[in-house]
Amino acid sequence: MKISGLGMGDHRWTVESLRPYVLTCIEAFTPARVIFGTNWPVDRMYSSYPDLIEAYATIISGFSELEQRTMFAENAEGLFRI
Repeated sequence: MKISGLGMGDHRWTVESLRPYVLTCIEAFTPARVIFGTNWPVDRMYSSYPDLIEAYATIISGFSELEQRTMFAENAEGLFRI
């Protein structure tokens, strides 16, 4: 499950407004099957890249370090074979 493009549906998003979408995806697919992405350059109209990445990090801060690393990097590395 790629979690991205959330700014398109919520132009004035906050961490709290994105939280239910992100956590529902993780609950449905598990950290082992989730990757984070952006919808750049379109999402640039709604936030900065660092703000979006920080929002994802804040939302998943309660997950283990391994789960966070898995969602932010390792799943994508495996999927894209990089």
